[in-house]
Amino acid sequence: MSRATFIERKTVFECSLESLWEFFADPRNNAKPVPPGASFTILTEADHIYPGLIVEHLDGMGDGSEIYGMTEVTVVDPYKYFVDIHHYGMFKFWHHQHHFTAVDDGAEMRDVIHFQPSEQFPGTVQDAKNMLEGLFSFRDQTVRDLLTGK
Repeated sequence: MSRATFIERKTVFECSLESLWEFFADPRNNAKPVPPGASFTILTEADHIYPGLIVEHLDGMGDGSEIYGMTEVTVVDPYKYFVDIHHYGMFKFWHHQHHFTAVDDGAEMRDVIHFQPSEQFPGTVQDAKNMLEGLFSFRDQTVRDLLTGK
């Protein structure tokens, strides 16, 4: 039996805690910080997260193929944290905690992710980890630019 892989990231954004929360609390914004060559299409029409929200999406793999995914927001504590889990798609297991904290120079977001790729993922566990690290780095820079108007 293989174990879930763990990633933890902390990023400080030069914006208010409220601005950072509002950005991430709108599921439509997940489609904004996607690197060139990849795609992420939200199929669900919702403008704010809440416990029980099912977000259906298509994950573009960069080679023209797409994988259907279904994620559920399970816990929401406004301006503090929310959790989403993956029910279907490129991950057999996905548990993603998003923690938000006001800090002296803005707002910090801490991502805590446990995951295991499904058979639909085209690669190894290390490939998945590398892909996610790249996606999160791109996301952080894109969100930073969007929130500061750069």
